[in-house]
Amino acid sequence: MQRNEKICKIIQEFSLFILENCDSDFTLEVNQTEQKSVLTFTMNKWDKKIKKFITDNIKNGRNVEIEEYGWQLMGEGSSDDDFGIINALIDEVHYEETENNTIVRLVRNE
Repeated sequence: MQRNEKICKIIQEFSLFILENCDSDFTLEVNQTEQKSVLTFTMNKWDKKIKKFITDNIKNGRNVEIEEYGWQLMGEGSSDDDFGIINALIDEVHYEETENNTIVRLVRNE
């Protein structure tokens, strides 16, 4: 159960950031296996300012201590502050740009 709760927290916080700062038109795809969860957000192409903010604030690097004790606190403060918690819950982040879209994949290994 806690696995799905953590995935939902990541989705909630990243979706909130997108809605508040980027676009109201995005899609989310969730793919889960026993080994990993992949969250794929596809939205209209980001401007350089938003892309820089995201790439500076979401990086690879899961943190087990924060994951075990801090993930429940996500959503308690401002959306921008929660990127540290998102970092603690994911193992990889991948960015891709097509002609019209920005695609962000957040990967969590189980």
